[in-house]
Amino acid sequence: MFSLVILGLINTVILLSPPKFAVILLELMKLPRPARNTLLTGVAVNIIFSVMFERWGVQHLAQIVGSLTKVYQEHRRIRSGKAYKLVDGR
Repeated sequence: MFSLVILGLINTVILLSPPKFAVILLELMKLPRPARNTLLTGVAVNIIFSVMFERWGVQHLAQIVGSLTKVYQEHRRIRSGKAYKLVDGR
């Protein structure tokens, strides 16, 4: 979460008023104000969706992966610590 905030702040500073060393290092070009506003909106939306995914999306994704793993494990047999693929349904 902390890294998302830091990256958002860095993007905003470089977008609105980039330091001279950043302009030289990154070879930035001057953008008109409407283009900056569009990019700033994109940065804000990106941060919002990233935070939303970290809060709620990861839990749902973990549940989906867990259920798929359970289904996969039900189709395998384990004997002596070794997994065998079920072939004829016996």
